[in-house]
Amino acid sequence: GGEVDAELELLTRASPQVPTVDVRVQCRYASPPPPRRLALDPDTLWFGPAGHPATPASARRKVEPADITQTLRDLGEPARYTQLRHHLMARAACSKRTAQLAVTAACAHGAIIRHDDRYGLPS
Repeated sequence: GGEVDAELELLTRASPQVPTVDVRVQCRYASPPPPRRLALDPDTLWFGPAGHPATPASARRKVEPADITQTLRDLGEPARYTQLRHHLMARAACSKRTAQLAVTAACAHGAIIRHDDRYGLPS
């Protein structure tokens, strides 16, 4: 195959109210491809093709429920939220936001429970 000599020319927001961006490419020796619209997935904070079904969240999670339960066991439950989040970030090498989303999802699914400002495993 041949190499394509292209540069990213423009990245613009389609609308301030809609979490999408348009990507335009400029090719040196060929006509440019049509612009691509990418949409932001608010749960994962990843951009993907707008209008396409998202990849299942379980296929792209950095923090699995097992990471959270093992972290609580390692800390000796119950653990404070900031302590749990900090240890999850270190265990999974993830951002603060990813750890926060994982803790919220684990609570919503009953994998962990919250009592006051402390988190633990269900009885």
